[in-house]
Amino acid sequence: MSRQTTFRILSVSALAVALAACSGKAPELEQYGGIPEMPKPHRGLMPDMTTAKPAQWG
Repeated sequence: MSRQTTFRILSVSALAVALAACSGKAPELEQYGGIPEMPKPHRGLMPDMTTAKPAQWG
């Protein structure tokens, strides 16, 4: 493979990745500030993680 062919393949690949990254629009959530708008939790493949309540010392 010549350098010119390799350069063309890399250029077309980079252009395809750049165009694919610009295709969708993410939902605009305000995830910072005093009252952040967080997405609703959903059940996935792993169970939800629970933490123990803290106990007093001594």
